[in-house]
Amino acid sequence: MHPYHTNDEPIGFLFQHTNRLFQELRRRLASLHGLEEAQPRIMGILAHDPGISQRELSERLAITPASTTAQVQKMEIQGLIQRRPDPDDQRALRLYLTEKGQEIDRNLVAGLHALEATFLEGLEQEEIAEFRRLLLHIHDNCHRALQS
Repeated sequence: MHPYHTNDEPIGFLFQHTNRLFQELRRRLASLHGLEEAQPRIMGILAHDPGISQRELSERLAITPASTTAQVQKMEIQGLIQRRPDPDDQRALRLYLTEKGQEIDRNLVAGLHALEATFLEGLEQEEIAEFRRLLLHIHDNCHRALQS
């Protein structure tokens, strides 16, 4: 246990602090590949759904079309993604990872698996399954609270 933490610390604080630490580890992983914070998520979406439109990408990311366009342009300059005309609508563009983008995405996925192994180190499979169950329950509770 970190020397500044106590057993009576609010769970919400521990959760928030742990999330910040994990986000910093993810940011460092992204920067190892020359990526900005949002770019790995874009790459993951395009790896699973090649050929989606920028509008669809904006919706999935829950960011403005202007922000999406800026990220797409940066990533295109980096040689990570390419825009191709939609065969059914020449006005629309579809997004795809380049070979370089696919390779970096594979490295990011491997890095994320290594991060997960690090933060789950010392836990038994049963504990991990229970942690996942509890985390999903907390997630659902938070989602419900936002809906009401």
